[in-house]
Amino acid sequence: MMALVVRAQPHCSAEFAWICEVLFGQWLGLSHRIEPHDQPWVEVHAVGGCVRWPDAFFEQAHRHWLETASLPAVPPPRWTVPDDVIGRRIGQSDVVRLFGDADFTLRAGLVDLPIDITGSAFFMLSRYEEAVTGAAADRYGRFPGSASVVQRAGVALRPLVDEWVELLWWAIEHVAPGLQRRPRTPRVWVSCDVDLPYSPGAKSAALALRQAASHLVNDRSPRLAAQSLVGAVAARAGIDRFDPVDTFDWMLDVNERAGNRVSFFMLSVVRPQRIDCCYELAEPRIARLLRKLVARGHELGLHGSYGSLEAPGRLARELDGLRDAVALAGGEQDRFGGRQHYLRWHAREAPRGLAAAGLAYDSTLGFADIAGFRCGTCHAFPLFDLGARRALAVIERPLVLMEVTVTSRSYLNLGQGDEAMRLMTQLRETCRRFGGEFALLWHNSNLSLPGARALYEALVQPL
Repeated sequence: MMALVVRAQPHCSAEFAWICEVLFGQWLGLSHRIEPHDQPWVEVHAVGGCVRWPDAFFEQAHRHWLETASLPAVPPPRWTVPDDVIGRRIGQSDVVRLFGDADFTLRAGLVDLPIDITGSAFFMLSRYEEAVTGAAADRYGRFPGSASVVQRAGVALRPLVDEWVELLWWAIEHVAPGLQRRPRTPRVWVSCDVDLPYSPGAKSAALALRQAASHLVNDRSPRLAAQSLVGAVAARAGIDRFDPVDTFDWMLDVNERAGNRVSFFMLSVVRPQRIDCCYELAEPRIARLLRKLVARGHELGLHGSYGSLEAPGRLARELDGLRDAVALAGGEQDRFGGRQHYLRWHAREAPRGLAAAGLAYDSTLGFADIAGFRCGTCHAFPLFDLGARRALAVIERPLVLMEVTVTSRSYLNLGQGDEAMRLMTQLRETCRRFGGEFALLWHNSNLSLPGARALYEALVQPL
């Protein structure tokens, strides 16, 4: 296949090479080479003509790297799509223009797009806005979804990068109709962050009472409060089956019927602090759980502890501990993924720390407080180190839906009913439309609330 020739100004060359490799190489499956030129636009030359767009973001960013002057206007303008073909593909009548201009040309051999495809995609995938000096942070040190460009523009439920890729492909097809793109198959990926593998009350009467009070106040469920107390008393007597938090057998049965291999992210700390968890991997009950997950063919990953984001060495030690525990359980995993506790993420340093720790992939990048596409995509991509300004080998699998975001009174507060189902199903359907990965996180400890299991069972079915 003839290579595309991509021409652009040489500023931000590492960033530009990375985003071209993601868009053209990994996602579209098109061979390409990059050549410099001195024009204020990006050109993509194919055998039948040229597609081009304004080189807006990188022109700003090379002069104002990680400064507010390089951020887009909010709300960004929208551009009405030029025909029904692209409209049907993305399911929208317009496309958001984070960076670009108003110029559009469509004629034989030339398409001028008004959206800076490469710069806008880099901005979203790298989480550039989160690394800008003075970026917002919540009480857990996280960049809140409420502060994001997409939420302030009212488009958080739209995978903007995936829409831009479809627009790009539509334009390439116009000038080079003989090219073929890499096919995509949508899939469901189910994961579970094991924060509470059993009721904390199993360890102390005080914790049992605290958990029961939480169910009464936060969940307004006397039934769950009573179950937690009964489960705690039974667990202290060595009987686990009454524990409302221990839903692993049910989760495994449901997912195995659906053909899913679930990823369980385990905390791997010694003498855990309260904000991390209540368990250690060496406990007999946890060792039994690991053996069960390994024996049934599911994946184990690292749930990086609360403070590990600021201490890559600590993260590496936690990964070593998980490797040892999995080996003792009879597992033979040679690569491990991770997700940070509380979905904590520092855009300048986190990717580098994950790479240094030896993780193969990460799936932290979903907002805790809002539903939607934090990175603008439902497709995996390699991370970029905004601090050192280089590409990394660690793969990001963007988190599309965490159940707590939708159901919890702390966030969207939609409960476990029809309203929650509509939003969750919308996200699932969007991933199907773009041939992506519906990355679902549901905690084992949140499957006892009324209606939760029906929601879960519906969402984990194949796309």
